[in-house]
Amino acid sequence: MMTSNQPKHEHTNVCPFAVESSVDPHVFCPPQEGDSRSPCPALNALANHGYLPRNGQQITNKMLYNSICEVYQISGPVAYLLSYGGLLKLGKGGDYISLHDLARKEKLEHRASLFHADASIDSDYAPVVVDKVLTEETLSYSKDGVLFTMEDAAIARAKRQASYPPDQQISANQAFIARGEITILLNVFNNPNPELLAEHPEIHSSNGENGPLPGVPLDLIRTWVVEGRLPEGWKPYHTFTLWDLLKGTWNLKSGMDRISAELPGYGSGKSHGTRGLLEGGNTAGGISGVEEVVEDKKRK
Repeated sequence: MMTSNQPKHEHTNVCPFAVESSVDPHVFCPPQEGDSRSPCPALNALANHGYLPRNGQQITNKMLYNSICEVYQISGPVAYLLSYGGLLKLGKGGDYISLHDLARKEKLEHRASLFHADASIDSDYAPVVVDKVLTEETLSYSKDGVLFTMEDAAIARAKRQASYPPDQQISANQAFIARGEITILLNVFNNPNPELLAEHPEIHSSNGENGPLPGVPLDLIRTWVVEGRLPEGWKPYHTFTLWDLLKGTWNLKSGMDRISAELPGYGSGKSHGTRGLLEGGNTAGGISGVEEVVEDKKRK
């Protein structure tokens, strides 16, 4: 595996050091100066491993489709939605894109990410470098400190969205994209891990010791999101289907709505997954209320 200690070099669609190694054409190599990267950890990792052009440029929708299916074992309909649908959303249905195109503000990119800062007011593009402080804040909602679960994600998303005033809430479409991103993470990387469950008997898995984990290990998320690297030895254990996507996003939204319903002093208005979170009160009150719910859930 290559590291950031590798001598500086230039990427085209391939990495010269990966070609020379000839052991594994998909060996990890971090982005080099001039490479294009996006706010999406899934696609950044594909480029860092050479499933997409190493420089992150001249990418077609077919390249996206094939690599998403191959590496993450995403079903055809979902991969089509993510690749062809994504490029259409960018206004580049039949064109080449660079990964940085995905950072264009208010297209696929959205505010209230759990891992990236928002685009500044005077910028057309959001940051592509992971915000490590925000990432650790997100992972701090892990109830057991080992796995990041659907419940943890619902709390993290609710709190993040509650930090915005009513006139800056993300749209319904952006909220669905945000929930879809987390759903893919939670369903693709929750591989069965009997050893982890044996090491942490406090973690209950309704799927049994040989079934999928009820969440994703925190260190695995750090590897994928912060380093842009596929976890060592990881392989998909099932096909992620359109039903998995719809069911997961619905469960996440339901969890967010349950959390917002526990907040005192708020109405029954909706704000795309944080029902009543900011309506009927000021922003500071909404944030404080979420924190009370979060701390209560952590104590349980």
